[in-house]
Amino acid sequence: MDTWDFDLVMECLSPMLQAALLGYALSNYLYFIDSVVASVVIGFTTSGLFFYAISLFPPLLFLLTVHSIKRIRSSNPPIGTSPSRADRS
Repeated sequence: MDTWDFDLVMECLSPMLQAALLGYALSNYLYFIDSVVASVVIGFTTSGLFFYAISLFPPLLFLLTVHSIKRIRSSNPPIGTSPSRADRS
């Protein structure tokens, strides 16, 4: 996780969401003034929301799968091994 600077990616998600909400509000306002300009803003906002979704969901899926795999491994010891004395009590 350190190789792709996971903390920086997670810190960038909030400003990206705020920018997308600003784009939505701006396009909603501009739609009644000039629909051509509003369509350009909607295009940029949509691409921003798409990038936000792409950036958000893979780390969440990764965390969910890692935790579920750890839980499965901790509850089921490997075949052919006997539980340790600490596990018996």
